Amino acid sequence: QDDSSLNGKVLRVDTTTGQATAFTKGHRNVQGLCFAASGRFLSTEHGPDRGDEVNDLKAGTNYGWPGTTGNGIKNWTPTIAPAGCAVYDADLIPGWKGSMLFVTLKDKDLRRLTFNPDGSVASEEVLFDGKFGRLRDVVVAPDGSVFIGDSQAHRVRVLRRK
Repeated sequence: QDDSSLNGKVLRVDTTTGQATAFTKGHRNVQGLCFAASGRFLSTEHGPDRGDEVNDLKAGTNYGWPGTTGNGIKNWTPTIAPAGCAVYDADLIPGWKGSMLFVTLKDKDLRRLTFNPDGSVASEEVLFDGKFGRLRDVVVAPDGSVFIGDSQAHRVRVLRRK
């Protein structure tokens, strides 16, 4: 880790001055950042050939790369290549409220994590496994619809409750 460089860090940017400072460090390859309504700050991150992870980001924390990998609140070996994320705080799909949604490049799916009261991961659900190709990002619209974007001709899929 090189404290004189902004590489390998999640940055906080002052929108007035444009000045960037390190919020957290010790990251290999962060792909997604998302906030819960509670203020919880979550990230998805690629490991090298093992240890993809979801992290609960806390200011000033060192997440260990390059000395460690796969030390998040949820980890995957073999890798799944997690990408963009969102926290579902809408009402359209009540069973998803408070869940973290993220997409994967390698496994080509949408994943939903639920949490225990202490913030640890309670469950993981894999959705649309391989149906749409490499998925890049997920976003929750104001009406609660979920949009996912893939790598194939820049398609966007809309998921709604039936």
